[in-house]
Amino acid sequence: MEIYKNRSIELYMSGLKLDDSRRFGRPGPTDADAERNRNFYPYPTVERDNNPNTPADPVI
Repeated sequence: MEIYKNRSIELYMSGLKLDDSRRFGRPGPTDADAERNRNFYPYPTVERDNNPNTPADPVI
């Protein structure tokens, strides 16, 4: 548990913590004691506006 905590601190600002949280099967948005509010984040508006082929935003 301590290793996961330190890894989370290191990945927090890099933007990789969400991927790591999903990979290790940590509690998600539909679970009790959720650690995150969604599994996937929506596409940025800039990317959506500049690319007509951007798929719909993923569900929470």
